[in-house]
Amino acid sequence: MKQIIITRKELYDLVWAEPVSAILKTYFLTDAEFRKICSKMKIPLPKFGYWQKNRAGKKVSIEMLSNDYNGDIEVSLLQREDGDENLVALSPLEALQKEIECDVSLPLAVPKELVNPNKLILKAKETLTSREPGYGRYYGMISCSWDDAIDIKVSPACSDRALRFMDTLIKVLLARGHKIEIEYKNTYVIVQNEKIKIALKEKAKKATVKNGSWERNENVPTGKLSFKIDNYSGKEWCDGAQLIENRLSEILAKLELEGKRLKQEHEERQKYWEEQNKKELIRKEFENRKQKELTDFKVLLTNALRWNQTIIMENYINLIEADARLNNSLNDDLKDWIEWARRKINWYNPQVQAKDEFLDDKDKDKLFQNSDHSGSSNFSSFDPSQSLFSGNSFWKKSFFSK
Repeated sequence: MKQIIITRKELYDLVWAEPVSAILKTYFLTDAEFRKICSKMKIPLPKFGYWQKNRAGKKVSIEMLSNDYNGDIEVSLLQREDGDENLVALSPLEALQKEIECDVSLPLAVPKELVNPNKLILKAKETLTSREPGYGRYYGMISCSWDDAIDIKVSPACSDRALRFMDTLIKVLLARGHKIEIEYKNTYVIVQNEKIKIALKEKAKKATVKNGSWERNENVPTGKLSFKIDNYSGKEWCDGAQLIENRLSEILAKLELEGKRLKQEHEERQKYWEEQNKKELIRKEFENRKQKELTDFKVLLTNALRWNQTIIMENYINLIEADARLNNSLNDDLKDWIEWARRKINWYNPQVQAKDEFLDDKDKDKLFQNSDHSGSSNFSSFDPSQSLFSGNSFWKKSFFSK
């Protein structure tokens, strides 16, 4: 078998060229795994009965590949080769494990003694050889993580084996392009920029420990090592039928798949929040547009009302002037008042907006909300017959009495 890369378009062409059952004979995949890949990449599959109609020469429709897609455009598949006919489909973990085991450049064998150890292992070795075994919760064990070193917790009897295992694991991880970091007394493997917490410890069991005439129950070491991916979807490998040294390829494969899973989750979360931020931006833009529309409409309404009021006032002034001319009562005082009134109308008119020395600091839109004329909000409180023409009895009689 060999690993190949297939593009989204190539996979789309493949699923419409032959049935899924035929495709699975070429690749190490189960039907569910293959359909999951197609679903994730938004590749439509032929509906039930498509191939029967196709073989019968009946007209069938092919569903087009959607352009509304921004995910992975390539997928890695294991292709069967001659001699692989009887092999069953491998799980992603098994396939990656086999790939790792086939890489002869990887130092998967744990040596019988430390050879050119990593600096983290040297620091851990110094801690394990310089400390006395602890008491309390883990009787007879030494923890390296107390000194911000790699997270190993073992008894002196298992320290050499633990160091050799971790040194080999670190070297394999580095060879695969990954990193190791120590942060706040925890050890992390960095796979695809995702942090995976790991720890190596010796398994313990409950036992009664005597100290002179005193006896107490403690967790005492068993000599069996345990390597753990310490997160919510963690995995633990313990000495059993196989020692953990013989499961390095499986451990490495699991770490890499976990890193890939975390990266995918991170990207999906990031995509989700980007979409939420876009929606929020659209919502805010809509709200801002709605507020602007309302504000603009209020301005329109206000200006229309002011314009209508100026028309009323202009008609009023014109009527006064015309009536005065008709009655031959257009004196200088009235002319001055008419000129004054038209200047005020031009100041108030939204189409003219003339300047006015005395009223420019007034808000035209709120001019009559708090009127100086006994709370009135219209022009009825202003009576030119009383203010300007009190001495013109003919004017009062001929116009304002009508």
